[in-house]
Amino acid sequence: MNYYVWMLLSALLCTALYGFAARKTRRSVPLCLLTLALGTVLGAVCAKLVYYLTQIDFMIANGWLQSLVNPAPTEWCFFGGAAGVGVGAWLAAKLLKVKPAAALDAFAPAAALMVALSRFAAYFLQEEMIGLGEYMENPALCFFPLTVVNEWEEHYLAVFMLEGLAALIVAVLALTCFKQKRFVRTVFYLCLPQIILESLHSDSISWLFVRVEQLLSMITLAVVVLLYLLWSARSWKNWWPMLVCVACAGLFVGVEFALDKTSWPIPLIYGAMLLGLAVLAVTEIVTFRRVKAALAQKE
Repeated sequence: MNYYVWMLLSALLCTALYGFAARKTRRSVPLCLLTLALGTVLGAVCAKLVYYLTQIDFMIANGWLQSLVNPAPTEWCFFGGAAGVGVGAWLAAKLLKVKPAAALDAFAPAAALMVALSRFAAYFLQEEMIGLGEYMENPALCFFPLTVVNEWEEHYLAVFMLEGLAALIVAVLALTCFKQKRFVRTVFYLCLPQIILESLHSDSISWLFVRVEQLLSMITLAVVVLLYLLWSARSWKNWWPMLVCVACAGLFVGVEFALDKTSWPIPLIYGAMLLGLAVLAVTEIVTFRRVKAALAQKE
């Protein structure tokens, strides 16, 4: 019950933040309320649908209809839910004849905050082991919020707290730093750290040794970079950022393989992943400068 109360209050808080950010937008109050309604419905539908499609064998074995209506938090996909909320915000703007790009840019900080609060909500789901990492043995590291303790006094890495903190930082950036294409940039930086944070989970949706939400995050990053190039590139010679995305995706697959199949030092493996993430961040910054230049020329 605490989980659902937290999620309800979080949704109301983020709707209020959206209302503040969109206060200069036409029909801002109906826009925020309709976004709340559509985002809730489509978020739930997409969270279940993506989980169902990625775990279809398991879902059918459990009974396809029973699995579809099962409210257990373990049978939802966070990425799918977040995507559904984004679609709800876009659809609300279309229905009210508000420019979708402007509405989504105003929605971006609230969306990032909702991601953060939804991650923190895993605190109430510790019995289901949602959002937790490996068992922690070093007493010096066994403290909240780095770890949480179960009923047997065992400490586990609180990955959900790291995920929430990362999303909270993105929310602040969306409010203070992202002035143009705010929604797209926010989506990029929400997905970027999730690649390594998803790897820290002790249990997540996986295909072989590749985790589904890692794959979806990487695809999203590549799509954002592709959008930048479509908005700004003048020749195919300038499309090197897509090659960087492909190379980093290959690196991340190799990292997950090394974690699963080798005994290489863990710090070295995760160091390689962090390097790849840093390269992607630099690529986004450099590529976005082209977008800013293209926008300035149009003005």
